[in-house]
Parts: sequence; C-alpha cells; structure tokens
Amino acid sequence: MRPFHEYLCQQLDDMLKKRSVVVFYDPRSEFQPFFDRELPEVGKGYDNLPRVFIGERLTFVARYAGSFFGLRAAVEPIAALEKPEALIIYLPGVARDRQASVLMEMETGGTCYEPQLKRLALNVLTQEIYRRADRRDAAPDHRDLRRHRVVPRPGRRAQAGLGATHALRWRPQRGVDRALAR
Repeated sequence: MRPFHEYLCQQLDDMLKKRSVVVFYDPRSEFQPFFDRELPEVGKGYDNLPRVFIGERLTFVARYAGSFFGLRAAVEPIAALEKPEALIIYLPGVARDRQASVLMEMETGGTCYEPQLKRLALNVLTQEIYRRADRRDAAPDHRDLRRHRVVPRPGRRAQAGLGATHALRWRPQRGVDRALAR
C-alpha cells in the first residue's frame, strides 16, 4: 500500500478505535478511488454491507447512494448494538449539514471526519522527507523541502503551520552546525 493510503488507514483506524463509527464526508469525491480500489471487500455483513480491513480492523463500509434515509436504515442495526462494530459511513459528493443532518446521531455518537486531500498529502510528504533524512542520518535542508514544495521559496507566503512544523523538527547538520550540536 502506498504511504498516503497507509496514513489514511492509520487515521481511520485511530478514529474507529476511539468511537467505532466514522462518518466520512467527501464533498469533492477525492477519496472515492481509495474506497474503490485500495479497500478490497473481504465479505458481507448486515444488510449486505461490504466488510474491509482498515489496518488490522475488520470494518463495515456503508456508502451514500442518493438516499440518506436508506443509508441510515442500512447502518442502524450496527449502530443500535450496545457496542457497535467498526463502521465507516462514506458520503462522496456530500457536504456536511451541521444543522439538519439525517445522520446527526451517528456523527454525535461516533466521529465526523471531513479530511482535505491536499492537507493529508502534505502531512504524508513531510513525514516521508523526514523519514528519508533519518535514513541518511542528516536533517533535510531547505533544498529538500523546497523541491517538494513543503517550504516556500523566499519572498513567497508560507502555508499555514509549516514554519512551526519545520522549526520543531530542525536538527543541526553534522559538520555544518557543529557548535550548535554541542
């Protein structure tokens, strides 16, 4: 599995561990290929809902197909259990309605997840750059980060939070910052 998909699976697994139910809103349908290709179906469950593995966790996946009430009826037997089994309710092409959602009970009892593809990809890319730098036993310099557009070029506006993240992960380079390393 690719690093981005592993990262997304880890995020979902953490949410499922805490609350068992994740309502996954995807207004731009950006994550649809992930659900279509990267999560192979391993069986069927209640109301013929597909089951997939998210990490090591066997999980039901319910998809929105035009009817909120139909979706709610399909997941109700799982959510009504005293201890619900892992369930992801995936809503491609749907924005969250914070005032009058048919799935509000599921959102409140579980976790509501509204990821942004660009932000997740940036997180994965930053982790990958630092992981590779650890293998080389040297901190990445600005050329590595600029090549992957994690740090802006001088004179360009910084993206939210990146300067702080870079500053927290800075380590002195061997030979270059010898005085600081001591």
